[in-house]
Amino acid sequence: MMRKKEISTDAEFVDNDECPVCGFEVFLSISLKLLRSNCGHRICDKCKNEMFEESKRRGFQSISCPLCRKNLSINDFSVVGAESIRNRLHTLANSEKKIRKRITEIYNQVESDFSTLDEYNDHLLFVEDSIFTLVNGTEEEREEQWKKVTEYEKKNRDAIEKRARQQDQKKKRAIDEAKAEEELRLSKLKVLYEGEKEVNQITENIKAESMKHLAEGKANKSVHELAQKKLKQIEKRVNEQLSLLSAQAKESSSENIPSNAQKPTQQQQQQQ
Repeated sequence: MMRKKEISTDAEFVDNDECPVCGFEVFLSISLKLLRSNCGHRICDKCKNEMFEESKRRGFQSISCPLCRKNLSINDFSVVGAESIRNRLHTLANSEKKIRKRITEIYNQVESDFSTLDEYNDHLLFVEDSIFTLVNGTEEEREEQWKKVTEYEKKNRDAIEKRARQQDQKKKRAIDEAKAEEELRLSKLKVLYEGEKEVNQITENIKAESMKHLAEGKANKSVHELAQKKLKQIEKRVNEQLSLLSAQAKESSSENIPSNAQKPTQQQQQQQ
């Protein structure tokens, strides 16, 4: 005897990709196929086969739909293509992406807007719960949640827009700082490269002069002394140029920081 399974008749199974008999999400399995009956409901091929086997043992050639109880024959089922399932998942993912973007634009507080880390974590949890309800809730739950979101947005519009401007400015400063750091890095590399070229040239000159003197049977310490002096001069100049570049970058960074770019006070946080 086939073990009788508890069949869910919840409306949530009507339009999704879960089998209403076993509850398994078919797109997670390579072997299972999702079938659609003539009545429009879905079932996995494994459960359909088990139901028909049980029906045959009882002397029947048909089964009842687990949801609407309509009488169905073996030919009343067609395979729901994997592409259809993928399209549904893609649509769901895009929907969640748009909802997440909208909700985070409204509930746009950041950690510095809260007095404690626990309060900030509670805020993040609230945002995630709101998104989950708007994506996965029933029609009534989604409608009620959107109503709350709209009321909050209307009541706090000024604070929301102010935080959005502040965050845009912060992002712009971060981009400008990253760009300035990259320009500084490249400028320093250029200085080091030019200095290295001079050092290599002097080294080659020393070798050439030394070979010449050895061929002539002479020893000339002045060549080495002069080379050492030039190398020290190059090292000093390179270090000075690097220090100057760092100082200029620091000065430029200080000039670009707005005078009001300060952490909000506790009173300001409460107002936000």
